[in-house]
Amino acid sequence: IHNDKADAETWDLSAEQKAEIESNIDSLKTAAASNNYGDYRAYIRALYGKGFTEERLRKLLQKSYRASYYSQFLGERMMAAFTDEELDEYYDSVCNDYDLVSFMAYTVNAETDEENGIDADTAKAQAKTIAEEILAARDQATFAEAVYQFAPEDEKEDYAKEDACLHRFAAPAGISNTEWRSWLTDPARQAGDTTTVEFSTGYHVLLFLERSDNAYELVNFRGITINVGTDEETGEITDETRAAAQELVDTILEEYENDPTEEKFAALADEYDNSGENLSGGLHENVILGTLADPEVEAYLFGDTEVGSVQTLYSDGKFYITYPLEKGERYDRFIAKNLKQSEQYTEMMESAAADYPVTTTFAFRFAK
Repeated sequence: IHNDKADAETWDLSAEQKAEIESNIDSLKTAAASNNYGDYRAYIRALYGKGFTEERLRKLLQKSYRASYYSQFLGERMMAAFTDEELDEYYDSVCNDYDLVSFMAYTVNAETDEENGIDADTAKAQAKTIAEEILAARDQATFAEAVYQFAPEDEKEDYAKEDACLHRFAAPAGISNTEWRSWLTDPARQAGDTTTVEFSTGYHVLLFLERSDNAYELVNFRGITINVGTDEETGEITDETRAAAQELVDTILEEYENDPTEEKFAALADEYDNSGENLSGGLHENVILGTLADPEVEAYLFGDTEVGSVQTLYSDGKFYITYPLEKGERYDRFIAKNLKQSEQYTEMMESAAADYPVTTTFAFRFAK
């Protein structure tokens, strides 16, 4: 199908794309030599069957690459044709599936204690009372305090931090509890709304914080992360280990100031970053809100940053040196563009497929 459509438009592979075919052939020749085949054509026959020739292989690769790249070309052309108005309208029709929600959630389990006369019904009633107490909270801090107050003694340490119950910028598709998802994605939801969701052995308590409509620009930046070392005996960060990390950060910044360019920053990222991410030049592209590990760094990068304005932030045992780049497209439109393109492409292919009956007479026959 794709090759016929490409023929109709007299569309062909670029020189770079054709070079990929030759690279594929060269790889086969290298593999043939590595496997002690004196003639790589014999290697081709060993791989694909008796009678399989280099000419046939080239034709198949040509069809395969051309179909693949033409398909990519079609998708890009479809996307380029969409207007912002079309994309905004489409996103509005699917926003409940893609808007991100931030909320607090805590589960109050009904703890039975038969020895002290607390049967299942009594435990459930006690759990409901606790849930209603937490339900009175209308903001993150108050909710966190109430959870800490009512958490079992052996779990209190788990809820000592205010964000222990925080679900930040959660995608609806990732919220497995259907009752939670239905309540959280209700368009009427407002900050401070609370609810309880009963289950067989307790109650879930939810506090709605905010909803992101994804109408923000994707973030691009280069970054260098310096992890602060810890004391060998205690395993804790000390004034000395933090000072050593700060000294390294100062060295990096001094080297950068001697040549304040993006290329120099990228080279410094390759040399000094110890995050373990192994990103080329510390490059982060098309970053989505809620995916960066540190909220402070994320808030800065998704704010009003200036391209090339190097900033150093410290949080939770790490120094982050950031080099903001031009921001990308609006994420809501990015989502809509990909969904709309996928729908149109599927419709086009299903319509065209009716004219191409499936044949299975030869294993290597490609679709037209």
